[in-house]
Amino acid sequence: MWLAALLPALVITGCRETDDQPDDIVRSFLEAANSTHCRYLTAPKANLCRRPRVPEPRADRVVIEHVLVDGDRATVRASYDWTGLRRHSTFVLVRSDDDWLVARETPD
Repeated sequence: MWLAALLPALVITGCRETDDQPDDIVRSFLEAANSTHCRYLTAPKANLCRRPRVPEPRADRVVIEHVLVDGDRATVRASYDWTGLRRHSTFVLVRSDDDWLVARETPD
């Protein structure tokens, strides 16, 4: 009986859209380990990302400095520590099927 009551809750939870905002995606992308960051990229970039290569280290101390959302496009500026150096990058994101994906990163 309890399973019948739990099943609708599981279906509703599994079908909901993600509430991640562009700044959440950039933070997750930068803090991801190994190739798990590939899931935050648009399809063409994700295919290149999954090719075997030397793993990149995770970013530390990520600070989101600026977020601009314009419809299905967003720009996020972030600073972070990577390999011991403080870096700044601007990320362009696009919304695809209600998910934000990183289309481009431009180091400053």
